[in-house]
Amino acid sequence: MRFVVAIAALALAACAPNLRDPAGPFREAVLRSERVGRAIYENDVATALATELLLDAGYLAREERIVGYVAQEGEGSLLVTYVAEEAGRRMVGHEVVFPGGLRGAPAIAPTPSDTPLVGERAVMYAARQTAIGDMVQTCQTGYNTVVLPASLIGEEGWLVYMLVASMNPGERVLAGHGLVRVSADGLSSLGSTPLSRSCLIVPVELPQGTSESGLSVTHLTTSWPLETHVYTSLLYGVPLLVRTNAGTWRIDGGRIDLINLASGG
Repeated sequence: MRFVVAIAALALAACAPNLRDPAGPFREAVLRSERVGRAIYENDVATALATELLLDAGYLAREERIVGYVAQEGEGSLLVTYVAEEAGRRMVGHEVVFPGGLRGAPAIAPTPSDTPLVGERAVMYAARQTAIGDMVQTCQTGYNTVVLPASLIGEEGWLVYMLVASMNPGERVLAGHGLVRVSADGLSSLGSTPLSRSCLIVPVELPQGTSESGLSVTHLTTSWPLETHVYTSLLYGVPLLVRTNAGTWRIDGGRIDLINLASGG
């Protein structure tokens, strides 16, 4: 089951001036993290909202034939497809369309019961299944998936993000996500990459009458924040401080800034 978690977390320290140099060594990596992180967020939230809509309409709860989902971006729109398996065939179970992307109201599209799963979404679903079979899970919990075209990073094939899922609104997932790169036909894994060294899910207990102002995490695998950090900040609706060997980065509203250089940096 999926849902959009409530806004999040911990107090932030006062921030130093913005130090991101547009010509600096991390520029391309930072821009990629911003671009892909927003795409992950929009895809994941669309699926969560679509699931909620279908459940409210009386679908999904007892439908054993539904085995997964994929979300596709079109020209200013999003389409979430729920995949059914019937007699060994993959079919379109349900479709939810967001005509204006996340800004538009989602609607359940009429779907004939015998609609085969074909075309790009069939390849995307195959890529999802390939990734699920290849990813080594860092967290001992459920995972949601987001399938994106690798053209977002100038490559071919698919990027399948394995996102740690928590059903507890009092928890914040800060690390444990993974990425599997999949071939253009969706059938072959090109490599599985944990995006952190460990799993980190933290409880958030806010005193009555207070609100969450931010989150903080130490990141060891790269010198800059990853796309999943951008996704985390957008998902919980608060700034995220990411400490790396290059310094302290602040993510807010989908933008990454280096606010403090590491000693000797």
